[in-house]
Amino acid sequence: EGQGDETDAGDTSLDKTMTVDADEAPAEEKKEDDNADTENQHMAATESQGLVALRHVFQDMLQSFANLDGPVSPRILTTTLGIPVLEQQDSQEFWKLLLPALEKPSLSKLYTGTVEDYIVALDGSGRERRREEVFLDLSLDVSPDGKCSVDSSLQKMFGQPELLSVAEGVGWRPEKGAEKVDAHKGIQIRESGLPSILQLHLKRFNY
Repeated sequence: EGQGDETDAGDTSLDKTMTVDADEAPAEEKKEDDNADTENQHMAATESQGLVALRHVFQDMLQSFANLDGPVSPRILTTTLGIPVLEQQDSQEFWKLLLPALEKPSLSKLYTGTVEDYIVALDGSGRERRREEVFLDLSLDVSPDGKCSVDSSLQKMFGQPELLSVAEGVGWRPEKGAEKVDAHKGIQIRESGLPSILQLHLKRFNY
């Protein structure tokens, strides 16, 4: 009988332990849910208006697709970007409005590169002017007939420099009051200036 009493006591202790664990589980889950809600609220508070508006548009698109509701209005996004909802924007103009509005430096960095504008005097004086410029895309003239391709446009942009000739009235004046001299004017791009994602804006129309 003594052994039986010990077994009963042990079972009672085990039941109590299991009861405590079962009672604590919901409290732990509630704490995790509260933490998740707090984190979501913090993310919403720190996100840009552009990113929030973009999310709303995508959510409306998903809901419309699921319910077969038809087109979705982008008014919340265009209003945030300062674009009249009925005004047409080409992809390049829209992208240059959207990317800054998202306020995501890590995203902008993927598309941001640099080129160098330069003018170099040809009189042997060593005088020159160089200026670095930031870009999100490179605009290239192309034609459907293949006479002006992406490769040829890149060669034209970064290849042979333009001659600024005094004889033709377009010489370069290195500094105020100095005489004009012949010079080369061009654009250079270095490997270090290439963005992680290079966007090419193809201009297919001639006017």
